Amino acid sequence: MRRTFVLLVAALVLVAPESAAVAVEPPAPGDVKPQIVWKKIPFGMRRKRQMAAYSKRHYGERTYELSNPKV
Repeated sequence: MRRTFVLLVAALVLVAPESAAVAVEPPAPGDVKPQIVWKKIPFGMRRKRQMAAYSKRHYGERTYELSNPKV
């Protein structure tokens, strides 16, 4: 009985790697591109005035919109 069990386990160990281990390679970095979702942050008028004042102080142009953002 024990010998049969040992042979059965040995057979499973020899067969299992081929059937159980499925090689799944991750896609290459250039293959998958995520979809871009544009969701603006809803600012109120008070916050827009604050951003425009900051822009005027630091950049000389009074606007709350970013014209050329760098991320």
